[in-house]
Amino acid sequence: MKKSKEKILKAITLKLKTIAPDARVIRFGSRARGDAKPDLF
Repeated sequence: MKKSKEKILKAITLKLKTIAPDARVIRFGSRARGDAKPDLF
């Protein structure tokens, strides 16, 4: 995943932790694994 997307996810996680300290962020799917490809329409 690109660094900018990682930074955004980190910022969201930190903000969530300030609101709900016991919360957990779980990423799943191809984006979380790092093997996402563009969708074809």
